[in-house]
Amino acid sequence: MNYCAAIKDIPKIKSVFVILSLLLSIKNCVIAQERSKMFTISKIDGKPLDDVNVTINYGTNIEHTISDKAGNFMVEKPDKVVNMTLSCIGFKSQSLKPPYPEKIILDVATIVLEEVQINKLRKDLTTSLHLSYDDYQVTFIPSKYDDVNQLITVLRYNTVDILGVKGLKYLPFYANIFSVDTITGLPGLKLLPDIIAKRVKNSKWVEVDISKYNIRVPKEGVFISVQILNETNYKVSRIQSEIGLITPVPTFKIKPRENGKKSFISVYGKAWEEQRETYEMDFLYK
Repeated sequence: MNYCAAIKDIPKIKSVFVILSLLLSIKNCVIAQERSKMFTISKIDGKPLDDVNVTINYGTNIEHTISDKAGNFMVEKPDKVVNMTLSCIGFKSQSLKPPYPEKIILDVATIVLEEVQINKLRKDLTTSLHLSYDDYQVTFIPSKYDDVNQLITVLRYNTVDILGVKGLKYLPFYANIFSVDTITGLPGLKLLPDIIAKRVKNSKWVEVDISKYNIRVPKEGVFISVQILNETNYKVSRIQSEIGLITPVPTFKIKPRENGKKSFISVYGKAWEEQRETYEMDFLYK
């Protein structure tokens, strides 16, 4: 055996090995890129659009996903997708075919309704509040001279159905009480563990007995609160209404402000936003 020749070929063998390794790495990267790709959905003003329903048609099977809070959604095998359909409440649906843009913009929909539907929509949206998963809504109840230091026995909530969807008023939610932050006047600390509550059929109110917690009416007043449960706690994520798909979560009746009451919402964990009307929540005491 010619060992000298073999030794001289070692650099060549190393070079071939390096090239093969590099080609294999490139191939793996290409395969990885083909397997998944992220797309971003936004409004026409560039702000991300979440909760967009995305239907991905692979020809042999169909998958569904929803854009996250940053407007992003992932497609596992974009090269295999025949078409994609995007839909969101208040925006025009869009059907896409290859090549797919990484950034997708949805236009605001113009909803044309008959006068009867318009009147009902106005009535529903001015007499009820419809939020989404994990959102908070609270109503400030000021104390009165005769209830300070009295035992709060029951929390009460008025839930309703809207937009032709039956059963929203019977869906569960978290009930609680917040103290009043004496500096900001906003909700401070939760005073109870979260209590799952829902309306009993044929009852006018959702009523939650909290007498065992020995919560007394403070002179600063209290906030009665609602938090919508996580999406996994409801049977479906979207349901058809008179104006299109909506999130099927409990809906609460609203009314004009009176007697010093005021309401706030917190959406996606953001700061409290004061509302023009109040949500119909209250408490009983003894």
